[in-house]
Amino acid sequence: FNSDAWLGVTDNAFVHVRARFENRGELLPQFDGRRWKEKFTGWFDNAALYWNNNGFFGSIGRSYILWGPEQRDALLFSANSPAFNRIWLGYQREHWRFDYIISRLDDVERPDSLLERYFSAHRLSFRKPGWFEFGVSEVALYGGVDRPLEWHYLNPFLPYYWEQWNRSTDDNIFFGLDFVIYWPERSRIFGELMVDDFQIDFESEPHQVGYKLGLDALEPFGLSRLFTKFSYTRVNTTVYGQNQPQNLWLHFGEPIGYAGGNDQDRLLALFRYHLSRVVDLEMELQYNRRGEGRIEQHQRTGVPFEEKFPIGVVEKAPSIRLAARLFGPDLFDAILEGSYTSYDNFRHIEGATDERIDLNLLITYYLPILIH
Repeated sequence: FNSDAWLGVTDNAFVHVRARFENRGELLPQFDGRRWKEKFTGWFDNAALYWNNNGFFGSIGRSYILWGPEQRDALLFSANSPAFNRIWLGYQREHWRFDYIISRLDDVERPDSLLERYFSAHRLSFRKPGWFEFGVSEVALYGGVDRPLEWHYLNPFLPYYWEQWNRSTDDNIFFGLDFVIYWPERSRIFGELMVDDFQIDFESEPHQVGYKLGLDALEPFGLSRLFTKFSYTRVNTTVYGQNQPQNLWLHFGEPIGYAGGNDQDRLLALFRYHLSRVVDLEMELQYNRRGEGRIEQHQRTGVPFEEKFPIGVVEKAPSIRLAARLFGPDLFDAILEGSYTSYDNFRHIEGATDERIDLNLLITYYLPILIH
């Protein structure tokens, strides 16, 4: 059970709060809390004030962060981990936008110490409506025993990569590039590149990268009422890791970027048919491969050049998902979906197989309440 509320404070500011109640919330990667009595859990994953005025915008509170051309399965920031307690500031004009975020992540407990963790992030994006969108992002992940917020990472206009080198600190810097090209007609080509620990000499160790490339189209080849999407996503073996435990791209143990972490790739095909004004039908096909690599502390500073991807015994999982969505009257809608997944080399055991069936029903009702 989820409950959302939007409260208008002024003409330019509002508060958004969302409470989530689950009988087994601890099974979800977004869970942030502890189990109550009789396996019941509840937590707030959104609680923030938002404001904007003359192009300037800002927010303080808790929410997810999504950057890039797709809200689903982004590589740098996604909605996979628990939400962030953060400060978000920026400025936007017609064709460009600048975002700046600072956040405190969960601490890493060691036998004799507590490692505090933070990140700073900034992003510059450009868009020409109907033609293209382009964004470049940079994140500095850092921390340590009794380490305070670093003022050079609090400066939204400094390049974090240069600051790290000039101060000889062993922090973790991420770069993100993403784009959308609106071509051909009623279609878009989109992509994302994420670089972890960029090497300025291009030879001391491999760049640790993840990337996504895809195409979606509305009514392709004149097929009325049909929407399609095709994409390929790959996250290399050592992405999101580092030799310092406080610099792993995790939040409460969950990947902040791509769901499931690293050492995996995926082919996806999506078909959505608009059956009527109130019903959409959807079919999604996936083929996932996942190696034995995990987001973990590297045993040495340099990362070796990998000859194979994915590594170890590779789990392979083709799947199909069917769904129907009802857009009802009076602010009501519902989604019914079922999926089937077949596993080879299940849990990285050679020759092991397994199957999984999921059935889900989501009902949403928006209750408008006007408070004077």
